[in-house]
Amino acid sequence: MVRRDQIWRHIDAAWEVRGTRQVFGMFVVEDGHCGEVPAVWTQGLHGARSPEALAGSFPHRTEDEIRQLTDCLVGVSTWQKVCGKFGLDYTTLPRTVADVQALPR
Repeated sequence: MVRRDQIWRHIDAAWEVRGTRQVFGMFVVEDGHCGEVPAVWTQGLHGARSPEALAGSFPHRTEDEIRQLTDCLVGVSTWQKVCGKFGLDYTTLPRTVADVQALPR
């Protein structure tokens, strides 16, 4: 599925094995140095919900399933806001993939 958006791949996979659980997905991104979600990500969220993106991502799903899956994508926020909400220290987050790989297992 060449046109399949990555966010929909994740949500579709989680939805497939959800059982009785609810599925939620969102983008968490760096802020635009003004404390807000950069416009490119707001546009990306809108694009992911477009009829073209949904058709390309879910050719194997019924219209009702697509509607249910679309409801799982709840929005976009920044790492800074997520950390603030949960009382986490943003400055301790890994900055690179190498930083993540260096974390103790």
